[in-house]
Amino acid sequence: MKKLLLLIILYFFYCDLSYSQVTVILQQPPPYRFNIASLWNVTLINTTAGTYNLTLFGEARKSNNEFIVSAITKQFVLRPLETKVVNASDIQPITVDYGGGSAIKEIIRTTGSLPAGEFNICVYARDADSGNANVGFDCLTISVENFSQVELISPINESTVEDQYPVFTWLPPTPVSANQNLKYTLSIYEILSRQTAYSSVQSNPAFFELDKIVNTVYKYPAASRRFQSEKKYAARVKAYINNDLISESEIVEFTYEDRFNKVPEVLEITYKSSGGENDLNLRKKSILSLQEKEKPFKFTLSSAINYELANHPGIFSQLKTSYARIDVSPKISFHGIPFGINAFYATDQSSDRQSMNNISFNFDPNNLKDLLKEKVEEKINGIRDEIENKVKEKGEKFRENIESKYKDDIQSKMSFPLKLFSNFQNLGIGTNYPNYTDYTVSGVALTGVNIEYNPGIFYIALAGPMNNRAIENKTFERNVYSGRLGVGKKDDSHLFFTMMYAKDYENSITVDSNNQTLTPKSNYVFSTEGKLSLLKNKIKLEGEIGGSLFTDDLNAADVETDVVPQFVLDFFQPKVSSRVDYFYKGVVSFTNEKTNSEFKAGVLMVGPGYLSLGSPSKSNDKLEFQVSASQKLFNNQMTAKVSFKNGRDNLLTGYKTYTTKNSLININLSMRFKKYPTISINYYPVFLKNDAIDELAILDNVNQNMSIAASYHFKLRGINNNTSVIFSWNDAKTYKSFNNSYNWGLNIVNSMSFKIPLTITTGFGLQRFGITEQITRGTETIRLMNPSDTYTLDINCGYTFFEVLQNSIGLNFTSTPNLNRNISAYISYVAKFLKYFNIDTRLENTIYDDYKDTTFNHEDIIFKAILTMDLN
Repeated sequence: MKKLLLLIILYFFYCDLSYSQVTVILQQPPPYRFNIASLWNVTLINTTAGTYNLTLFGEARKSNNEFIVSAITKQFVLRPLETKVVNASDIQPITVDYGGGSAIKEIIRTTGSLPAGEFNICVYARDADSGNANVGFDCLTISVENFSQVELISPINESTVEDQYPVFTWLPPTPVSANQNLKYTLSIYEILSRQTAYSSVQSNPAFFELDKIVNTVYKYPAASRRFQSEKKYAARVKAYINNDLISESEIVEFTYEDRFNKVPEVLEITYKSSGGENDLNLRKKSILSLQEKEKPFKFTLSSAINYELANHPGIFSQLKTSYARIDVSPKISFHGIPFGINAFYATDQSSDRQSMNNISFNFDPNNLKDLLKEKVEEKINGIRDEIENKVKEKGEKFRENIESKYKDDIQSKMSFPLKLFSNFQNLGIGTNYPNYTDYTVSGVALTGVNIEYNPGIFYIALAGPMNNRAIENKTFERNVYSGRLGVGKKDDSHLFFTMMYAKDYENSITVDSNNQTLTPKSNYVFSTEGKLSLLKNKIKLEGEIGGSLFTDDLNAADVETDVVPQFVLDFFQPKVSSRVDYFYKGVVSFTNEKTNSEFKAGVLMVGPGYLSLGSPSKSNDKLEFQVSASQKLFNNQMTAKVSFKNGRDNLLTGYKTYTTKNSLININLSMRFKKYPTISINYYPVFLKNDAIDELAILDNVNQNMSIAASYHFKLRGINNNTSVIFSWNDAKTYKSFNNSYNWGLNIVNSMSFKIPLTITTGFGLQRFGITEQITRGTETIRLMNPSDTYTLDINCGYTFFEVLQNSIGLNFTSTPNLNRNISAYISYVAKFLKYFNIDTRLENTIYDDYKDTTFNHEDIIFKAILTMDLN
């Protein structure tokens, strides 16, 4: 018995020695994710005086020991007592072998990630001189979850928001159990100058940002700065578990319109007692305008300087206490061909964001198209008798063809420069925002050139190259090159081929060793997109299919495979971290102008591994079907629209733990009958459900949204009145009421215009907001809906002096009893002087009291000034 015990001890001692010659340390990957490249995040320590010719063998197995994937490196040398942090040049190329059937292989190749589940990850150091004997190893147990994308559903993208304190709602990511520490960050950015929503998120300080939100519904707080009327904003939601980012929404753009505090444009404040200009004056203006356009050289200049000064930063805001933003746009028109410069400079530019400042030289094709249209119409009117005689001769049914032939003939006789530049869709040098298609190139800022040229049926486009600038430990320097080539007209029938290549420069910054998620990336995207118009544009068929080769880490090792031809490997240089996936979409639409009817149906599929760095905020892993219809009635005084969208994720079964399905219905009705109130009704319920069995992971959400807006203009005792009523409602129901909420608001605004240049506007608002709160009583957890009411009262008085100066004073009172109170007073002046200059100044004083947390108490004093110059 003693001998047997001794043999067992010696056996384990020998095994320990055999595995301790080389210490292998496998770095812990980021939470919830793991790709093949992570197998080689390894440190090797040679504890002996010998030299080893090593290969590394890594494998992943499920918790039940089922083989998933393995990879083996090339041979390399580990010297005596050497500590080596493994890098790609030491171990490439890598040979990969897949297990688990074709489904697992497809998931790994398509997404670069392991499927959802529990895995044992091991890396073995093998000595080639000892018959590939293991001389060291390390193992990790990891949990992989591939989460769906958060979806921001209110406000709707590209919608108008009129609530002073709007409610933001979103759908949660899945799969997340109810007992996990899931929290959200809501960020809102002002969209400046020519920016897109995506570029504003990358460059601008956050207008509002709040983290650690526990619910999927959030009402904008009275403590924060109010949105500015007629400004555009971009919003995004990120989801975190224990401070680890797991998902983020697409960026939603909305315009805020404050019906109460809307200040008229300076050029419109002139008080007119005569009731308007007569037809003779209008004709004189038209003649003068045409004469100006005939000038061979014309110079115009538009500029704006925005300045803001505050006593301290806003609550939940990254804005500085003092900043200025200058936007200058000089334009030159030479023989009707318009060129312009757009220059934007902001003093609140930060070194840890992409640049807000930009300058570009642009040709404006829209102005030229308008000019050409006017010239053609002028020529057509000059030969109207000849055209009418032709129509009488051929017949009325040929009128459209006859007029089209005359227009083509007139355009063919235009001067060469006009014809040349009329074929440009875009021509810009400097900072531009090319817009090809949603899933190829859209929204990113590129500094360089942006050219779209479409003479006849030939089409070519080029854009690039500079995209991101290098920011230490945050963003690599990145170049993006894109181009399109095809036949047809961009706005009509066509067939275009698109290519995009993006590359990070891995040596442009130094990355902290603890930052595992920041890696240099590259991306190839190819797509074919087409449109076919039939039956005089009544029917349109549109479609696109594209593929993406995305490399998550350029520092990863090259991959070796016999499946792909060698010339393809040499060109694309795929890495272990590379993945390939595709998308497609198709749309058929029908428009009948005689009946004012429209119908559209479409399908969109985006694979779970598809990503374009030319449009990086778009979500993937979804299959959606959508139909919509629109009908105008009663001489276009009523419009009814309805749309339905249905989709699901987990397109590669097993990639995610559960499959989630969502549906959205949108019903809109607007009525504009003469002498009756204008009414708009919008209702859109959203449904979200997954196939989970575990009660903590089940999703069964219904989020209903409705808005009703009505306005009516009437005269009472010689006083013009305009009354608006806005009602909004949101109701969110979740499985077993874990996270229910509701919100409804009513706002009434009335504006009175007197015979003297005096306007008085009053408004009243009531909003009720309720959300589920968990309260622990002893050992029992109780969920209660704790509602709160918010009251708002607004008064504004505006008076115009001498037809050039408008003065406004106003007061806003907002109160949520037992929670907070906000009182704001302001005075503003809008004036026009020296013919070309306008100035808008505003001084605000806001006092906010929080009854539960006095640290939020503050008094804001904000001065704003906008100076504009318009030389036209």
